[in-house]
Amino acid sequence: MIYELTIGGNTARSKTGQHPVKVDYDALPDASRDFLQRYGIKQYLADGMAGAANVAEAKAGVEARLAKLLSGDLARTRGEGKEAPDTVETRALKLVRAAIRATMKAKNVKANKETVNDAAAKVLADEAKGKAWRAKAKQQLDDEAKMADGLDLTDMLAGLAGATDEEETED
Repeated sequence: MIYELTIGGNTARSKTGQHPVKVDYDALPDASRDFLQRYGIKQYLADGMAGAANVAEAKAGVEARLAKLLSGDLARTRGEGKEAPDTVETRALKLVRAAIRATMKAKNVKANKETVNDAAAKVLADEAKGKAWRAKAKQQLDDEAKMADGLDLTDMLAGLAGATDEEETED
């Protein structure tokens, strides 16, 4: 089996460009094929831990990846379709970036993503400004948590569970 791969990126951060490579997997020695299989499985499962804030999240991420392997459903979406919960820091960063983009748009100024990210990091690094943005982020997260706690999803969840049961019995 021949694998045609492109190594390297095609973004502003990629300084070395892209390099096409062909690998004849069947021509590799057994030791190399075994290494690639172990490495690939380990890396794929380890990627499930990315962004985990604690042991439980890490374990859940790895188990979700293993379940995907076992099911054969390897469709990939950005972030594997799961959304990492916002922290005060990540929410503050999102708010600052949005404010910078809005200001730039209003002044008809263009900048790339990296420039916006750097500017946002500088704003948050400033003690007084960073504290204010983090307070705003914390307030938003607290408000969202209160709203979520007030939702009664019992009927909706029961309906979903019923639909799932019916679909499974039809097969």
